[in-house]
Amino acid sequence: MRAVRAAAGVAVLILAVTFVLALGGERDRMVDGPVAGARGGVDIAVPSGYQVELVARGLSFPTQVTFDERGELYIVESGGHGEGEARLVKLAPDRSLRPVATGFTAPLIGVVVKEGRIWASHRGRITLIEPNGARRDLVTGLPSLGDHSNNYPVLGPDGWLYFGQGTATNSAVVGLDNLRWLKRHPGVHDRPATDLTLVGHNFTTLNPLVPGEQTVASTGAFSPFAISSVPGQTVRGSVKPNGAVYRVRPDGTGLEVVAWGFRNPYGLTFDRRGFLWVYNQGYDDRGSRPVGNAPDELHPVQSGRWYGYPDYSAGELLAQPKFKPAAGPVPQSLLRTHPAVPPKPWAVLPPHSAGGAFDFAPAGFGYDDDFFIPLIGPLDPRTPAERALGAKIVRVSRNGKVSDFAVNRVPGPASLSGLTGFEHPSCVRFGPDGALYVTDFGVMRMGEKGLELVPNTGTLWRISRRSARPAMAPPGGVSAPGAPADEGFGPLGPVGIFALGALFGGLLGASLHATLRRRR
Repeated sequence: MRAVRAAAGVAVLILAVTFVLALGGERDRMVDGPVAGARGGVDIAVPSGYQVELVARGLSFPTQVTFDERGELYIVESGGHGEGEARLVKLAPDRSLRPVATGFTAPLIGVVVKEGRIWASHRGRITLIEPNGARRDLVTGLPSLGDHSNNYPVLGPDGWLYFGQGTATNSAVVGLDNLRWLKRHPGVHDRPATDLTLVGHNFTTLNPLVPGEQTVASTGAFSPFAISSVPGQTVRGSVKPNGAVYRVRPDGTGLEVVAWGFRNPYGLTFDRRGFLWVYNQGYDDRGSRPVGNAPDELHPVQSGRWYGYPDYSAGELLAQPKFKPAAGPVPQSLLRTHPAVPPKPWAVLPPHSAGGAFDFAPAGFGYDDDFFIPLIGPLDPRTPAERALGAKIVRVSRNGKVSDFAVNRVPGPASLSGLTGFEHPSCVRFGPDGALYVTDFGVMRMGEKGLELVPNTGTLWRISRRSARPAMAPPGGVSAPGAPADEGFGPLGPVGIFALGALFGGLLGASLHATLRRRR
């Protein structure tokens, strides 16, 4: 009888241990993502049911994560402002980075990879790289020597390549805020897409182009520095304007302007229905014509439309008190007549959010078809209010409502708090496994010579649902957090272990029952 009791005790113990193992596995899956980061964890908050994984670190100024048709993962390292190498790398199965293409002019903002061909958008040009390594410039002479460059390319459902082109200045007037490039390119200024008639406002500053003298310069809109405008002056339109969305055939023919009047159309994305969307970064409170409280804008792109630069923000005239800068008068209109009344944006985000390349949620991730947008935020956030603007991923619903999706537990760049989280997220893309991948530009700080970009501080993140196993293996050998095989239970997972334990317990119980009947 003692043997029977002992055997019964073993059966109960097997079931109990199996139950604890299974519950323990489920509890591990409820923590904030797999261990990652210097301190063994990730300090990023996401909604219940989602988890965050740090996939790669040590990147230099990454601006894009993208995938080819086979599901392989590529990362663009932009080169910053020339502080690093502008290159395209591929994430290998062991999570090492393999260079794919180099020799670009920084900044390299983004690429399209398809069937072994690469279309790259780097400063002033669009370049095609063939599978055999041969390269050819498809578009050159883009007006990218000022504040903003040509931005992310995207392949449209019509087979054309679309990309945005930013403005040379903050608000159409070259000033002392443009010193980073003004002395090297004194003739650079903004160019409109069609002829415009100016009011004739001019802006007076010191002239840094005359060394050793305290001279002043008067500069007009859409003019080189120190060149004034006169009332009624006509500014001629250009076939390669600033502040525009372009398209071109994949072979480089047919370049044309789709829409214009943007300040910096940074991110472009086509949704599932074939509509093109753009994230337009708003004006700053700086320069000869500062603008206060100008939001960022999310727009569906309407072919041929003018979107308001330089006299409107989010469909509203700048010449009103709400856009008064911290110092200086309310910005007055620069154009005597406007090409049209610009459309209102679908959604607005706070000033200086600086959204990057965005994407739409696929079925299965949750929030189907909502926009997911990375917010780079202020480059040098010095106040709590500024820190709260960036270092996060926001979700924009189809009714235009903006809400946080993934945020640092302490607002602002993680390095300012000593945490493991976002610095300046620059791009999001949904992968073939249904997860959201995020590139983070890395650490920026103010030094003796101004803004400094710190190399090798960029990262790649992966945000996934806990409850769903990926439909296919994650690209590049990226582990699938939440999949039972990654929980330390082998291919069975916690549920399988519990079932196996129950089976052994049941067999042992049946054996005990038979033994008892024989003894009776």
